[in-house]
Amino acid sequence: MSDVQLILKKTSNGEETVLTDGLIAGRLAESGLVLTEGHPSRQHAKFSISGNELKLEDLGSSNGTFVNDQRIEGSVVLRSGDKIRFDLEEFEYKIPYDQTVSNDPQQTVMRKLEDIDVDGSGIRERPAWIDPNQKSAGGPKTEFIDSSALKQMMQEGDQGAMEMADDVNVPVLIVSTGAMSGARINLKSAGAQGEWTIGCDADRDIVLDEQGVSGVHAKLTQDGARWKLTDQMSANGTFVNGKRSNMSYLDNGDRIRFGPVECIFRTPEELGSATRVTKAVKRPGNTRNIILAAVAFAVTLAILYAVFQFVM
Repeated sequence: MSDVQLILKKTSNGEETVLTDGLIAGRLAESGLVLTEGHPSRQHAKFSISGNELKLEDLGSSNGTFVNDQRIEGSVVLRSGDKIRFDLEEFEYKIPYDQTVSNDPQQTVMRKLEDIDVDGSGIRERPAWIDPNQKSAGGPKTEFIDSSALKQMMQEGDQGAMEMADDVNVPVLIVSTGAMSGARINLKSAGAQGEWTIGCDADRDIVLDEQGVSGVHAKLTQDGARWKLTDQMSANGTFVNGKRSNMSYLDNGDRIRFGPVECIFRTPEELGSATRVTKAVKRPGNTRNIILAAVAFAVTLAILYAVFQFVM
């Protein structure tokens, strides 16, 4: 029997189920976890608990049981944070507290995640999107403003929110929808070039942990004053100002959507709209051609008038 509650959280509505040993997931009404989405089997899968270890076993379902988008055969051991899918219905498995084993193999020491010393202790580190201090060396950095403080600023009025969005000294993505709404992601790089990977996988530079965002969704590349956004064959697409895009050069103020998550791309005022490289550029030669055409037309009219007077 587990010493702690093992929780299965439904992705679509946040409903939580406490897992017990032998719990069956299926479409039958008497199932411990009743599946209602897609076409699950009557007895689709089974959870087994031994100590604090949780196993998930597919019971020969027709449309499959998936862990982190990989279809399983037989049983697998689950870890906190795993994404579980029964046909189309998605869940997240989580443990309220992080666990580490003491010197006594029979004893489990419970620690809150924020109490863990992640600096050289050997204990599992939190990903960068949870702990901004945990970042890989040498690469682009992802930083967030406290979301509650940011939301409070936005509630002071639309004008206040716009002023906050305008007040940038480095290029930023400001998340405007979803669970991370209000997060401000600073796009810092060591020089005039940088690259940021975007998706729901924990090893992305910018993690958008939302349903509908692919694990490897898109890539943002800086090349001097130019910013290029490339979709990486995501399931639900990457959009720029409402239009689906495989590759776009961004302009200050563009609205970007990764599946269901919308962001605003902002650059410092001194950069202005210089990042847009696809706008038409006025060519000096066009004005000269117009003038020449006007002169030729006037000369033609003069010749026709002279001929008309001579004939008359």
